Amino acid sequence: MNKDFVDHFWADDYFNCMVADFCSEWDVLCPHFYLSGYNGIFIMKIFGKHVISAPESKISVLSQIINRGYDLYEPGLLQTLLADSFDCYIGPAWIAYPGDENPFRSRGCAKNVLQLITEFSRQQGLIPQYRTLRSNAPAIKAALDCGYTEYASHISIRLR
Repeated sequence: MNKDFVDHFWADDYFNCMVADFCSEWDVLCPHFYLSGYNGIFIMKIFGKHVISAPESKISVLSQIINRGYDLYEPGLLQTLLADSFDCYIGPAWIAYPGDENPFRSRGCAKNVLQLITEFSRQQGLIPQYRTLRSNAPAIKAALDCGYTEYASHISIRLR
């Protein structure tokens, strides 16, 4: 995995922030960039900090809770804060990328398919990304067994 490439994808293309923001001691709140037009909030936890993409209309209300020690993955907190505009909590999900080494073990259908997709993606010059709900332990195990390493986690809040 080219970690710099992945970091720059999330920072430059997805959140429109700086890679250094991921290592900052502060949470980062950004108006939607990649998610422009999405009526929801995307919160990624990386290196213990939250990076948040939200519609312009929610920036003010979200700025009231960031960097105050709250667990932004707590559904009740966001449901209370967003009140009538809260519709659905999705996640947390697990985001991973394959490591530089490929310790494929060739056991099980999920692993075999993941190995083929990973190899095909790399041959195309792409960096494959693996996402699943954090509660899906067998899928996470398959990814780990195929050489993927956790990059971050995220939740999404669908708004009304």
